[in-house]
Amino acid sequence: MFRVASSVFVLVFLLGACSGQEPPPVEPVSRPVKTFVVAGGSADAVRTFPGRVDAAQRAELAFRVAGQLQEIPVREGDLVNKGQVLARLDPTDYRLVYQDRKASYDKAQRNFKRARELVVDGNISRMDYDRMEANFRSAEAALSQAKQDLDYTVLHSPFAGRVAQRLVENFEDVQAKEAVFTLQNIDVLDVVIDLPESVVRMVRTLADEERSIARGPTASSTTSYATFEGRPGERFPLR
Repeated sequence: MFRVASSVFVLVFLLGACSGQEPPPVEPVSRPVKTFVVAGGSADAVRTFPGRVDAAQRAELAFRVAGQLQEIPVREGDLVNKGQVLARLDPTDYRLVYQDRKASYDKAQRNFKRARELVVDGNISRMDYDRMEANFRSAEAALSQAKQDLDYTVLHSPFAGRVAQRLVENFEDVQAKEAVFTLQNIDVLDVVIDLPESVVRMVRTLADEERSIARGPTASSTTSYATFEGRPGERFPLR
């Protein structure tokens, strides 16, 4: 009995080995996984950066002519109006030049008027008339330059603002185009902030904000404002 059973077992095993068919592949077992949606908080993200305040309009003021300072009626920190006198140079030398040019101009003008009458009757040549006319035009230009230089001895404020810095003292000799004052217009201020590039890409112009609003409330927007230690609780919108 035991010997017959062993023969049957060996026969079945040999038949299976000689069939040449591979066992079917085993499919991987499926394992379910839980998924989660990660979203930001409901509160807006706020990032703070240090900055500095500069005047949107500022200028270094200088005389167009050289000379000795005679008067400085303003000080650093003073508010000035447009056209207000900021400083004066001693005008003595420029006034003397103007008076000399004025005398030359008057003489040339009289000669030219006389020549204009004489040339009609042929009492002077056309060449003499042209020479007197050229002298008159030259004297006129010299007088205009002398008057302009005399006017330049007074320095006026080109716009309303605050005297941020005074670079000279009274009775000093100053050269033409040498900076005398730094004037700032504080009606409009620039807030200068250094931002990383990733933040710069998020900042939008006013037109972009309007387009975002037109697209719907789901469009994101970025706003900016400035705060100051001396004004706690106040926000100043930036553009």
